[in-house]
Amino acid sequence: MSGPSKPGIEHRYLSPEQVCDLVPGLTIANLQELRKKGSGPRYRKPTGEFGKVIIYAEADVRA
Repeated sequence: MSGPSKPGIEHRYLSPEQVCDLVPGLTIANLQELRKKGSGPRYRKPTGEFGKVIIYAEADVRA
């Protein structure tokens, strides 16, 4: 996952839809393919390995 947090920095998390809004030409299907291949922005599953919720740190998407 990510390294140590810096004090005073707020982390913002995005849904797959929000990521697609930020990246021109990226679709939900493309983003899903990137996850399957192990490429693309780093994602997190806050509900566990088998959970359905996927989020992305905004800093990872903008990097």
